[in-house]
Amino acid sequence: MAKKKTPYDESVERTRRILEKQFSLRTIAHAWDLGLAKLLGVDVPAVAISDLRAFWDATTASTPFPDGPGAWELHPAWGEQSYGIGHTRTFARILVDSGVTPRRRELVAAWIANMQQPDGRFACEEEFQRLYREREPAQAAKRAWPHSDLEDAWNALDALAALGGQPRDREAAIAWIRSLQQPDGSFRAAITLDAGGAPYGDALFDTLHAVRALAALESTPADPAQCTTWLLGLDVGATIVPQWTLAESLHVLDALGMWVGGDTLERWDELVFSLAANAPVVSFEAYAAIRTSQLIITLDD
Repeated sequence: MAKKKTPYDESVERTRRILEKQFSLRTIAHAWDLGLAKLLGVDVPAVAISDLRAFWDATTASTPFPDGPGAWELHPAWGEQSYGIGHTRTFARILVDSGVTPRRRELVAAWIANMQQPDGRFACEEEFQRLYREREPAQAAKRAWPHSDLEDAWNALDALAALGGQPRDREAAIAWIRSLQQPDGSFRAAITLDAGGAPYGDALFDTLHAVRALAALESTPADPAQCTTWLLGLDVGATIVPQWTLAESLHVLDALGMWVGGDTLERWDELVFSLAANAPVVSFEAYAAIRTSQLIITLDD
């Protein structure tokens, strides 16, 4: 007798169908799209990568980053002017992880490396603001979109790794990131406010970016034990993305097994995502659910 499919199994099947439909339209917009395809064994059409490569080649001929309209939502501050360091990292990761060597990769890597400041941080937001104000002087008074310097650091470092580059000062980058660890073990960048006046992001996301960035630098938090203790003390509820963020952070710290209990996968079987089978693109919640499940399963390997 065939095993009854769980809600999680059915959600995975829906996710696979949506992803295949998305790729049939030659759309691959995020690095996690590619990661999800690998997790599910879904082939990425060569034409989708070819389109992305052509876009990179055309846009980096005039700017040091992939700039312009595409299948990506508009940046809330810059519109189609640029997509920021996160999107630069996405382009680089998709191409490199698909076996493509991006054109002008040394120039793009040098541009990213040059955004590192003497204190070790990466001034990515400031650089994109500068470029935007050069192009659109009438918009010079427009408020910058809120961001996290820790998120920027992780994106810059991972883009450099993908492009074969290095930070200008590895030790300064490590020291700067470590300096943002709070007494409770978490990490928090300088807080900026969103359009509604609320703080951008939260300590959990900043902590994920911090431990990822440190790992990319072959380093750890100054106090990894306290960071792990803080993470394990969080109550992220049943919401998928915070659960993924917590699991991913603990995985980087080699402490995921301390969070996973004997009933974790049983509870995960009841998880439902990818409800809209006719959705044009896969949601990040689907990636977060499947990635977290795979992380948990690998603990038994």
